[in-house]
Amino acid sequence: MQTGTRPGFVIGRVSWTLRASCLFALLVVAGAAQAVSLEDEAQAVLVYKTLRFVTWPELQQAHQSFDLCVLGSDSVAVAFETLRGRAFRKQLIDVFRLPEPAAQMRNCHLVFISPAALRLLRETLVTLQARPVLTVGITPGFARSGGMIGVVSLNSRTVVEVNTAALRAAGIGLNSQLLQLATIVRSDDEQK
Repeated sequence: MQTGTRPGFVIGRVSWTLRASCLFALLVVAGAAQAVSLEDEAQAVLVYKTLRFVTWPELQQAHQSFDLCVLGSDSVAVAFETLRGRAFRKQLIDVFRLPEPAAQMRNCHLVFISPAALRLLRETLVTLQARPVLTVGITPGFARSGGMIGVVSLNSRTVVEVNTAALRAAGIGLNSQLLQLATIVRSDDEQK
């Protein structure tokens, strides 16, 4: 009987070792992916949830997709990729990565400007001037710099800053529910 148990024990031990090794490898890979993109994924989800409070003049026309463009950091762009194919007002979201401001941004419905691309903010806003393209950023002062919606962390709280003048100029509307929760800011240019 011992001979019957011994090989089973070895096979069981090998099987257990193999399972443990696979599990460890999966945890390491998943943990590394999460550590890199957990914050970025949260930002992508927050932007997605904010969309329901926004109205675009062009969305009433027939569009094939809702085009979400990400300017800057690849890790943020990867997080936004998780939104690809999700439904938004009878349209599927498509995600485009833009390494720098380009004329193709004018075809986007939303441009997310990552902190890595903040140096390109002024150029981006000039390119999109008076176009119905929502600009969103997570850098403090984003909305005051001319962006439309800034989502910033203050004392462990998430604060939404809205530049209503920039939204009006682009013909984009915001639901009153979001406006009640948001801090309304003016562009630095308006305050001068």
